[in-house]
Amino acid sequence: MHENKIMNCPICSGDAIEDVIESLDFPYFTVAQTLKRKKELIASKIKKTDLLKVQVCSNCYHFFLSTRPDKKTLSELYNDYSSYPSPLKGSFEPERDNAFLNNFYINIEKYCKDNNLNNILEVGCFDGYILYHLKKRGFKVTGCDPSAGAEIGKEFGVDIIRESFKPEYFIKTNNLFDIVISRHFIEHVVDPIKLVNDFKNILKPNGILILETPNVEFFVERGLMDVFSMEHLHAFSCESMNYLLSGTNLGAIRIDKSQDNLIVFSNRKTSKKYSPKPLNIPIEAYKKKLNENILKISEVFLSYKNQNKIISMWGAGSSGSSALSYYKIPSDYINFIIDSDPNKWEMEFISNSIPIISPEKAKLNCPDLIIIASMYHRTIKKTIKKMGFNSSTLSIFPDVDYKNNS
Repeated sequence: MHENKIMNCPICSGDAIEDVIESLDFPYFTVAQTLKRKKELIASKIKKTDLLKVQVCSNCYHFFLSTRPDKKTLSELYNDYSSYPSPLKGSFEPERDNAFLNNFYINIEKYCKDNNLNNILEVGCFDGYILYHLKKRGFKVTGCDPSAGAEIGKEFGVDIIRESFKPEYFIKTNNLFDIVISRHFIEHVVDPIKLVNDFKNILKPNGILILETPNVEFFVERGLMDVFSMEHLHAFSCESMNYLLSGTNLGAIRIDKSQDNLIVFSNRKTSKKYSPKPLNIPIEAYKKKLNENILKISEVFLSYKNQNKIISMWGAGSSGSSALSYYKIPSDYINFIIDSDPNKWEMEFISNSIPIISPEKAKLNCPDLIIIASMYHRTIKKTIKKMGFNSSTLSIFPDVDYKNNS
């Protein structure tokens, strides 16, 4: 089910809207489920697939879903992320989290300390991995997250409020912060303008708001779809992010492109009216590159399937599940999915019944081709090499890259 169709850009209210992509029967639920929850979801009246339609505003270069899932479906989608593996427990190498920390240390830590900005709130902190490391650097830290990850963070000495973010919770006690961090949250909310205003209202007058969100320009330039999904209601460019900040009387101190993400530092002091600059990334060029990638991926996996070879996919996360739809890979072509997280070995995706197995078990099954469709592609490639897999690999992210190791 959908909310009303979006007629104007949700960031600048412009009506110069252009269609980008449409993907039929795209899955709402792209996270592996326990067999019990999978059965419940299948039996429920919630839609399992729908048309994924993405549009772009020609004024501020903001990408967004032309129709939104209803609130009940969105709530069910976000419940899936409560079982995300914990980087604090060493469940995986958190490349994206470490990239954020390194950026903070290099580009903003000295600014914060020079301006006596010490008190940090992170909204949507999960287990508090970021806060744990900032606390070790001398910052006073608080987290806010409704998931079970909050309990993990508390075990590591991180102060986390296990609730959904509500600015009133802090405003009523005049509990304001020098720094508010929110990572990979803004793209999920219906109203990003309200969210940024809510963050601003709990900032001290000289405080800094730090946002991290996928950089849609990265994906468009490479002809990739991975940034688009049913729960990603928005995909920001530098232009649309600057326009958003300007509309809330904030301004960017700096915007860094951490490969596929934007890391945005903003405050009131740099606030000014912002006029978007035209970007030279034609949508037709994106569509052409996307179709070329789909064809390349199809040619590779079909060549293996036609020879009755064993095809696997590494990564039982949302990126892997979505890739089957993005790049038109039939699920019955995949013999098994590989993942290092033991919790996922007894799970399945709602859209298929592909078994999820350990890397050790996968090696015994001798896959001829491993499709890598995960943001953690570097770690996966290191593991494949370390474990001595003789498989060919097809990486989908950050570029489509086939390596024939046979």
